[in-house]
This record gives sequence, structure tokens and C-alpha cells, in this order.
Amino acid sequence: MKAELEKLMKKREELQEIRKRAVEAGDVSENDELDMAEEAIIVNDEQIHNLEEQIKNAVIVSGKDSEGVGIGNTVTVNVNGKQQIFEIVALRDANPVENKISLQSPIGAALAGHKKGDKISVDLPRGTVTYEIVDVK
Repeated sequence: MKAELEKLMKKREELQEIRKRAVEAGDVSENDELDMAEEAIIVNDEQIHNLEEQIKNAVIVSGKDSEGVGIGNTVTVNVNGKQQIFEIVALRDANPVENKISLQSPIGAALAGHKKGDKISVDLPRGTVTYEIVDVK
């Protein structure tokens, strides 16, 4: 996140330079380059603000949680005779297509704190599904 913030800060400097050149070019009333630069600066500054807030409120967690499933763990479960693997990630990194789920998701919330061998029932739109935890890494 900090690397992404650095990129946005560099981009801000570049956009401000473009804006400066556009102003120096003369008539600012109908200057498309100036308008585009100012709009890009606004969008970039919003991204910077959002990222700074995320960094400020971030909590660093360890995946080595002896209390059971948590962020950073890879969990293998058995559901209806088939094994499925979930990676428990932060909400912003969740991608169900890649089996990356957050603890805020129904399955993630149900798995949270449980250990190998536990069976958990989860109410999903398709009905109640039982997951047996086969492994936690």
C-alpha cells in the first residue's frame, strides 16, 4: 500500500507539472489540456486520500494464529466429498473467483477461529452447507 501511495505521489507531481505548463501556455478559459490535468489531479488526490486513510487504519496481523483460522491462512475444507482451498485475505484483497475470501464473507466468518477437524455449517443462498476443515496453513 505504501508503494502504491508513492506512485500516486509521483503522479501528482507529474500532473501538477502538466497543469503548470498548460497555464503558462496562455488562454486558460478554453484550454483542454488544463481541464484534463485539473480533473486528473482531483481523481489522483482522491486516490491518495483513500489510500492514506487505509494505511492509517490498517492493522498488521500475523498468519500464525494459534487460535484458529485467521487472515493469512490457507484453509483446505471438505464440502460434499470435494476438497476446496480458501485463502483468507483482507477485505480489499478478496476475490471469490480465485478462492480468496475475507473474514467478512459468510464462509470466512464461519471459518474464523476454527481449527483442523472442526465442522462448520454456513447458511448460503443455495442453502446450508457443511464444511469440514481438513488443513490450516
